Amino acid sequence: MNPNKKILLWLNEDRKIDWEADFFEGLLPEKFENNLRIFSEKDLLKNGKMSPEDLFKFILKAVYEEEIELLILDNITTSDFYTIEDYDLIAKMIQTSMPEEVATVIFAHTNKTYKKYGRDFMEPDNIFGSTYLSKITEFFGCLYGIDVPGDGKYTAMVMEKNRHYGVKSDKKYFNLAYNPNIRMYGSDSPVTYEQFKKVWNEKESL
Repeated sequence: MNPNKKILLWLNEDRKIDWEADFFEGLLPEKFENNLRIFSEKDLLKNGKMSPEDLFKFILKAVYEEEIELLILDNITTSDFYTIEDYDLIAKMIQTSMPEEVATVIFAHTNKTYKKYGRDFMEPDNIFGSTYLSKITEFFGCLYGIDVPGDGKYTAMVMEKNRHYGVKSDKKYFNLAYNPNIRMYGSDSPVTYEQFKKVWNEKESL
């Protein structure tokens, strides 16, 4: 992995100034200033309306001009353009127009069909609004915050190769370690399904 990879963070929920104030607390901004670009949908729309097509042209222009290699969209389901009229619009624009050499990571919330306090694991079809997203993503990952009574909180990630790509792939399980000094997850370690299931079965809530 290239440590100097140029990253474009496309924010949908936060203003850039708020995100930076939170993220850079405890960190040295110099570590990121040369390879991280941030655009906030809230900032771009504050001076008036913008069509989703114009917004995407703005993002795409930045991708080419900054030679971006990794696009992170956080969070597609809270975008002003993620509406009941066309939940799939943004995903389709990314799929059809984003350069192939640009890796794209999309964060999304789950829908109401997922039982918050149930015992079922999340599936790609649990993405809020769009079923299209679950069909075009190459990898599907779920983040779980698991409270275990008397044992604290665990953050786990479950990754799998998307079934729509015609390959059968076992799920991979990881424990994410939060570092309060830098206000981020600083490391991860693989765990077995049995270890994950043990914590899951002891959970208080999700």
